Amino acid sequence: MQRNDRSYKDLKQKQKSAIADKTYKMHLKFYLENQRIHTLQGVMKME
Repeated sequence: MQRNDRSYKDLKQKQKSAIADKTYKMHLKFYLENQRIHTLQGVMKME
């Protein structure tokens, strides 16, 4: 069976939630380790 890549809007809500949870955990881990957050322009220091 071939895998058909789908766009984000075509995913089921459960799949979207899983992606959001993983993304949140990755960002939280980065913030806790580095005390800064990623932005589209680079990295922003939190004070």
